[in-house]
Amino acid sequence: VTMLAMVTLIIFSHGRQSGEPAKDALSETDISSTEEPVQIPEAEEPEETEAADGQNGIQNDTEQEEVDIADDTTLIFAGDVLFANAFKSNYDAGGIEKVIEPQLLQELQDADIFMVNNEFPFSNRGEPMEDKQFTFCCDPKYVKALNEMGVDIVSLANNHTLDYGRDALSDTFTTLDGAGILYAGAGETKERAYELQIIEKNGKKFGFLAASRVVPESNWKVEERTPGMLTAYDDTKLVQLIKEARSGCDFLSVYIHWGVDAEYKTEPSASMRRMAQELADAGADYIVGSHTHSVQPHDLITARDGRIVPVAWSMGNFVTSELMSVSRSTGILQIELTRQNGKVRVTGETFIPCYIPDSACGLSYPVLPERSITGEGKQAMQMKEAIKKVKGIFTKNGNMTGEWILTKKNICAALDLPAPAADEVYTKLNFAMDARPGCVALVSDITSDKNYRTPR
Repeated sequence: VTMLAMVTLIIFSHGRQSGEPAKDALSETDISSTEEPVQIPEAEEPEETEAADGQNGIQNDTEQEEVDIADDTTLIFAGDVLFANAFKSNYDAGGIEKVIEPQLLQELQDADIFMVNNEFPFSNRGEPMEDKQFTFCCDPKYVKALNEMGVDIVSLANNHTLDYGRDALSDTFTTLDGAGILYAGAGETKERAYELQIIEKNGKKFGFLAASRVVPESNWKVEERTPGMLTAYDDTKLVQLIKEARSGCDFLSVYIHWGVDAEYKTEPSASMRRMAQELADAGADYIVGSHTHSVQPHDLITARDGRIVPVAWSMGNFVTSELMSVSRSTGILQIELTRQNGKVRVTGETFIPCYIPDSACGLSYPVLPERSITGEGKQAMQMKEAIKKVKGIFTKNGNMTGEWILTKKNICAALDLPAPAADEVYTKLNFAMDARPGCVALVSDITSDKNYRTPR
């Protein structure tokens, strides 16, 4: 045994002295296979060379990859949430899983950040606004449903949070504060309504602003009376807040209540498009809309500085009491965010279409994702058709995850040329969100053919 040990030691020592790496040393490097020898450059002082290798990439690359993986953040947006009669009856009967299908609920809870539009006040005070067709209010005890859904932040900038007056709105602030849920777009003071809401996750600051372009009376504006909300019929203040917010966060989302001229429609209005461009130019990284009670497409806007800014024109309803099919076709938008070169980037977007069933007695919760709608009965087929339709609406532009549709219109827009009389799709190109310079170079080449007929 002693002789065997001595021979083994001699062989091992010879291997180390001749430059053959030991197994333990190899496992610390960023090498995918041990079948090929590791080539170590010759150096007069091996210890310093080994340290330099660690500095110049092998170990540091591995560590950097781990940091990037750890920095991945999932952000989910959904549309209008209304805790009215249909919600209450189902929640009281079976808790949150009678409102949101369990697997969908788990996805919401697992998100790093989940944001919705809170379309009502939490209060037991106040009276409904006179001469307003629809007014809503909910007992503060139901705020726990938001916690159970995994909601981290809500927008209070909409046309219903003052339905029961200013005391009820103040109660809403108190209720949300007590539940540990942030709110944007409204406040007891102008300063609070304007305040950038920040959620820190994975070492990064995610900022949120909210505003409404739909209010029944001008005195809902926080500038006229308090408490109140940030409105955006004139978006000068919102644009200013976006510009100021850029230095306070790593990624800025703007949740906007708009589209009074696009209710129940599946396309954004001209006023929505104009405003979105202004918000993107000001510095918004992501724009999410609500109010129309119908899902509208996902799109990409080119900001003045060349950034590609995603916009979800409207997320429609998420928890509702409306019976129209278009209002019960809904979904959630899941966004993957990753740190790249020191900046937070959108690296993935997924729309999960959902549907709220109905029955002879009205709505029949829970909210169902596409995968949960099975069977071949009449109702199942109707729901499948509705799901197919809403998915087609949201993804119609084909530009989820930075996919840029190459059309005459987009080419001209990218090059600041007059819009063509007719549009035509050439092909689909997958670009990273920050790859617009390459995109412009490509379309410049394409437009060298004056008739736009020969994509190269």
